[in-house]
Amino acid sequence: MNKIELIKASAGSGKTFHLMGRLSESIASGTQPEGLLATTFTVKAAAELQSRIRQELLSGSQPELASQVFDGLIGTVNGVCGQLLSEYAIESGLSPALDVLPDDNADVIFNAAIHSVMELYADELEQTASRLELNPLKENPHGKTSDWHKDVRFIVNLARSNRIDKTGLLNCAENSCATLQNIFTAAKNISLQNIAAIVAPYKNFDAKGNDTKAAVKTIQDFLRFPTWSNAVRLANCKYTPTKDPEFPIGILNSIGDDLLDSRELYADMATMIRKVFACAGDALSAYAQYKKDLGLVDFVDQESNVLTLLENNEKFRKLMSQRINQIMVDEFQDTSPIQLALFLKLHGCSQKGSVWVGDPKQAIYGFRGTDPELMEAVAATVPNYHSLEYSWRSKENLVNLSNAI
Repeated sequence: MNKIELIKASAGSGKTFHLMGRLSESIASGTQPEGLLATTFTVKAAAELQSRIRQELLSGSQPELASQVFDGLIGTVNGVCGQLLSEYAIESGLSPALDVLPDDNADVIFNAAIHSVMELYADELEQTASRLELNPLKENPHGKTSDWHKDVRFIVNLARSNRIDKTGLLNCAENSCATLQNIFTAAKNISLQNIAAIVAPYKNFDAKGNDTKAAVKTIQDFLRFPTWSNAVRLANCKYTPTKDPEFPIGILNSIGDDLLDSRELYADMATMIRKVFACAGDALSAYAQYKKDLGLVDFVDQESNVLTLLENNEKFRKLMSQRINQIMVDEFQDTSPIQLALFLKLHGCSQKGSVWVGDPKQAIYGFRGTDPELMEAVAATVPNYHSLEYSWRSKENLVNLSNAI
């Protein structure tokens, strides 16, 4: 197999200039423009890359090749995958006329697809979610910090980016519950009702100091909204010893240690984990069926379908081996696990190998399932790894100062 070259290119280090140089070298050595596969992260960047390749050819010794650039596979990752699925629709077993779901509509479509699933689990989870402050329908004096509906969407996104099915998600839930047992002994019966009975006698304590007044307010909040988070707030209370020496601060502070032994708290957390992962598993199926019924695919579907073809379709692999000469991946730091698997499979079809360029410091698409740690993991295993070490965007003394700091 031809080599994979990984290049770390910080901002201002001449990444685009270097990429264009490598592309020029590849074309000069016989690569036809239609044999290029080049990806970057945005449509605008992809159009600029395509334009630069054409300009390079027009100003060089082979201007007649410039028009062939449009026959290459140059675009965003999902754009390239969509092009392949359209061109090889027969091999993929998909309609070439599938509508691609734009990111702007993804949340609306997803929510519509899984509405009935969420409603089913909402009935089961309402009380548990309320105690854990994960229920968006419940008022809380401290505001909302999370919502289990959003957690379901987050898990679904990660599952799809890592090709994890419902069975895999259920296994993840059990692994999470097992990990919790390393923290919670679950050896004592310490419920929210128990805690309420302990602190209720002090809800009207006549506090003099400001810290003690704040502690009394925390007790009152807990009695109005008996949640596990509010129990933790009780445990973190302070008081003013010089003005309120009789305030039972020790009782409140001991609640924190007791929570780690609470059988009820562990049960609520384990229930929440299992139900949220189960809901995500059902949501995966509902979302897939909804898109199928409407003739829709989204970006992850495009990537997953091409990867499946590369894994299971020998004819498709041969066609790619005949077509792809050189692979260039820009913005590699924003690669998801499924995209990394895709790049590796495509690399196996390339005739001249791959050049992957990125900078972990510039990773910005974690919300889409990408992970800059993948680049570090690849760097640890790929022998052809180097950095562009000169900054063309700053002054030498400023760079030296920054490095020293």
